[in-house]
Amino acid sequence: MENYGIPIYVINMASSTERLADVTAQMERLNLTFERIEAVVGAELSQDEINKVYDADANKKRHHRNLTPGEIGCYVSHRKAWQKIVEGDSEFALVLEDDIHINDNLTACFELVTKTMGWDFLKISDTEDVKVANKKRLNSEFDLVSYNKVPNRTMAYFLSKPAAIKMLEHKRFFRPVDVDVQCYADFGVSVCGLRPNCVEMSQELGLPEQSDIAKINKGSHSSRSSFFRNLKYRWAMYNRRKQVSYDLDNFQIHP
Repeated sequence: MENYGIPIYVINMASSTERLADVTAQMERLNLTFERIEAVVGAELSQDEINKVYDADANKKRHHRNLTPGEIGCYVSHRKAWQKIVEGDSEFALVLEDDIHINDNLTACFELVTKTMGWDFLKISDTEDVKVANKKRLNSEFDLVSYNKVPNRTMAYFLSKPAAIKMLEHKRFFRPVDVDVQCYADFGVSVCGLRPNCVEMSQELGLPEQSDIAKINKGSHSSRSSFFRNLKYRWAMYNRRKQVSYDLDNFQIHP
């Protein structure tokens, strides 16, 4: 069965033809297919378009800095993928950014995930040095992990349809997409991950400090902040780390 019956959505900018070609070649090597999601360039959005999706007032009250156009465009791009999941027939899908190297164990990951239920947001790429809260051996290939601090990468994750619906119920956002994933409880979802990684940042095409979208929008992070905004944010994130992102006993594998 193609992709084991699981849709794959790859977020890719129209100008990033080299990255699209690289992802296509990697997918073909593993006999996988995908649907391209055209990334939104935040710098090309009008102020009215930005206001429809970005809550600047909430940002000032609840986040430590303003979002850049690149971060806004990145978030809208992921929301496009989430909407595809909601509208599709599958109960979950894999969402990928395009600056990636796909490891050979992704096919084994698909075989495993098709037999599972009981999760919302399943990360298959994070920084290996991130400490995990709990770990559970699933099979000879993978461990399931939960986090106190969810890793901030969003380059590769499975998202369930119920979780996509919950994420999209929030019509406007005020934090970057990866920070909102760290704030999973605000959306009523949970986050877990698989180790080892199935996807890494591409060493050839990846830009460790800036993605293509960030480059086009002249920077990936804004410096617009203040001491008190930053202090308030750090305190909130400190308290979040007292929580565990997922109860591993909820993860179910069917024969």
